[in-house]
Amino acid sequence: MGVFFCDLFCRKCDMEVISDRGESIMKKNILFISNYPSPYRVEFFNQLGAVDEINLTVIFLENPSQQTHRSKDWFNTDYSFFQAVFLTKKISLGGKRVIHPELLSWVKKPFDEIIFGGYSYPSFMWAMEFLKRNKRPFSMEADGGLISEDSTIKYKIKSHFLSMPSKWYSSGRVTSEYLTHYGADASKIVTYPFSSLCQKDLMKKEDLAKKKEESRALLGFSSDQRIALNIGQFIHRKGVDVLLKAIAKVDPEILFLIVGGKPTEEYQEIIEKEKISNVKFLDFMPKDKLSYYYDAADFFVCPTREDIWGLVINEAMAHGLPTISTDRCGAGVELIEDGQSGFVVKTGDVDALAQAIQKISKMDLKAMGEKALERVQGYTIEEMVKVHIRSFMS
Repeated sequence: MGVFFCDLFCRKCDMEVISDRGESIMKKNILFISNYPSPYRVEFFNQLGAVDEINLTVIFLENPSQQTHRSKDWFNTDYSFFQAVFLTKKISLGGKRVIHPELLSWVKKPFDEIIFGGYSYPSFMWAMEFLKRNKRPFSMEADGGLISEDSTIKYKIKSHFLSMPSKWYSSGRVTSEYLTHYGADASKIVTYPFSSLCQKDLMKKEDLAKKKEESRALLGFSSDQRIALNIGQFIHRKGVDVLLKAIAKVDPEILFLIVGGKPTEEYQEIIEKEKISNVKFLDFMPKDKLSYYYDAADFFVCPTREDIWGLVINEAMAHGLPTISTDRCGAGVELIEDGQSGFVVKTGDVDALAQAIQKISKMDLKAMGEKALERVQGYTIEEMVKVHIRSFMS
C-alpha cells in the first residue's frame, strides 16, 4: 500500500506510479456503476481503491439522503480511497423510472474495465446498450440471483441484458446458475466470496462460549435458555408471518428474538390467534449492539420468501450460529451444509420450518456452530478484493 497515500491526493495524475521498491506500476483504471452506497459496498470499494495497482471510480445513481426508508446511521459516507460520483441529473420515464444522462459521458471514458452492479435500472440498460453498440466490452457483478418462472417477454428481456457482458462476477454456484440460465458464458464467470464482513468480524472458535456467556449476562438472559434469532425488515418477502406460525408448533421453551421493529398488525393477529408467548420483538439497532444478540443466540432462522443473497446468513454463521434458511435464499443454499451447520427448508412451508426448528434445538449446537463458522472463513471483503484484483490483472 506504499504508494496509496500519494495517490489519495493525486488521483487525476499520471496512471504510472512508483512502488516502495522503486518499481514502475501501471495502474488499472476501473469504473464501478452502482445503485447506492450500501455500507458493505463502500467498505469493499475503499479496500479495493487502496490497492497500489488500482485507480477506482464509483458512480452511484442515488445518494444516502434518497434512501428515505433507511436510517442515516446505516450508511458509511467515508469515500477516502476511491472517487465517488453521485449522478444528480434525471430524466423521468414515468413513475419511479428515470434515466441519468450524465452516465453516458462516464462510460465513454477509456477505463480498463467497466463493471455494472446489475442490469435492472433503466440507466444501466441504456449505458449497456451504448457500450454494446460501440463494441466496448464491459462486465457485470451479480451479488445473487434466483431463477424464476418468467413470462416469455420477461425471459427475453433478462436474457438480452444478462448475456451482454464480456465478463461476469458471481457470488457463487446459485448465482452462476442464474446467470447461465439467462445466457451468460460460464467460462467467463469469475466467482467471488460475497460478504459484508471483514476478516476481523469473524469470530474465533475458541471465543464462542465466552462471548455467549458475556452477552447473555449483559442482555439479561439465563445461560440455559434456548434462544433463536431472526433479523430483517417487516415486509411480506421476509416471511416473518411464516416464522410466527412455525413458532406456534414448536417447544414453547425456545425464546425467539425478532429484530426489525414493532410487530405489524398481521403479526399481532397471528400471535393472539396462536397464543404465542415466547417471542420478543426488538427495534433495529447499530451493528455493534446487534453483535451481542448474535453472540447470545443458539441458532438463527431466516424464513425469507426470497433473497437473492441474504447477507444476514453470512453474519449469523460468522458468529458461530447454526442457521435455518429457506431454499429461496442464495446465501442459505450456498453456505449451509444441510444437517451439519443448519437446515434448508422449502420456502413458505410452515410445517417444514417448525420441524427444522424443533430438530436443531435438540442437536449439538456447539458443534454445528463451529461448522458454520468454518464454512464462512473465506467469505470476507478482503477475499472479495483479492479475487477482483486477480481478475483485473489477468
